[in-house]
Amino acid sequence: MTNLRKKFRQWQNNHPNFITPNLEKQSQRNNYIIELSSGRDIDDSKMFGVSVYEHTPENEHSNFTAPNHDLNKPFHDREEAMAYFNTLKKQFKNYNSIKKVVNEVEK
Repeated sequence: MTNLRKKFRQWQNNHPNFITPNLEKQSQRNNYIIELSSGRDIDDSKMFGVSVYEHTPENEHSNFTAPNHDLNKPFHDREEAMAYFNTLKKQFKNYNSIKKVVNEVEK
């Protein structure tokens, strides 16, 4: 696991998402972390979230920020969440610009 991925795991453990606090998978592409997390929604149904976080020098030690909330999506189905997680991994591998990733994912 890379140093950035370790930092993200530590950060996420200290700042869990209210609905999806359990980090299941993560992938690093340059200074971005793509994460798949799980939990329960307010109706106690299984819930999954896929989010993209950017790591920058300004927030290196404590914060990861989601640069584009259009990429962050909730799911009730794990297979759909995994498919989206894998799509983002592929798009980040193919493109260096987050704007290009957003354009490709939104097609």
